[in-house]
Amino acid sequence: MPNFEVFENRQPRRNHASPTLTIGTRGLISISEASYNLLGKPRAVEFLYDREEQVMALRSVDPDATTHSYAVKAARGSRSLLITGSAFTRHYGISTEPARRRRAELRGDLLCVDMKNPGLVVTSNRARHDEPVE
Repeated sequence: MPNFEVFENRQPRRNHASPTLTIGTRGLISISEASYNLLGKPRAVEFLYDREEQVMALRSVDPDATTHSYAVKAARGSRSLLITGSAFTRHYGISTEPARRRRAELRGDLLCVDMKNPGLVVTSNRARHDEPVE
C-alpha cells in the first residue's frame, strides 16, 4: 500500500481582499485591488519614504496638480494596478531583487509598507506558459 503524504503549499494563496504592495525586479510596483480601494481609487499617487523607520508610502494625488505624481494603470488580465517606481527604488536604494509582496496598511491618507518586513518572494508565471505540456 502506498504511503501518501499531504502536500502543504508553502506559499499562501494570494488574498485579493488584503491590501498588499509588490515591488518587482525592475522597480515596477503592483498594488492589490484592496490597496487601490483604500487609497480611494486614485488616477495617480506620489511616493513617500521614511528613511529612519524604513517605511514607504503611497498617497493619492491629482495627476494635474503636482509634477511628482505617478500614474496608476490597470494591469492587463489581473486585479492588480501598476505604478512605475524604478526611479523611487533606485533613489532610496530599495532592493528589487527578488520581487517581494508585502502587506500594506492605511495610516491616515497614506498606504504604508514596512520595508523591514521581508515579505513573500514572488515569481512570474510567464515561464510556465512558455513550457511545452506533455
